[in-house]
Amino acid sequence: TPLPVGAPVQLRIQLQDAEREIDVSGVVVSNDVGPRQEPGERGMGVRFSGVGEDVVERIGALYAKELHREREQTQAVPMRESA
Repeated sequence: TPLPVGAPVQLRIQLQDAEREIDVSGVVVSNDVGPRQEPGERGMGVRFSGVGEDVVERIGALYAKELHREREQTQAVPMRESA
């Protein structure tokens, strides 16, 4: 279950290209979001604070990559031709 909007969060994130985990702070800014979200699933958007721009960009790139992959999988479903 996602936290309510405005709730503070502390996250430890392991990026694929990083040797160590990154500890970040943030606040929940939205609910019901996510690249893999199915109807009925819940997620949350987090605004990070106190982290370098490079870390924010890397996290954003990871999210964008996952969203792109999900879109490709959705578009790859073959469609029937109508007669």
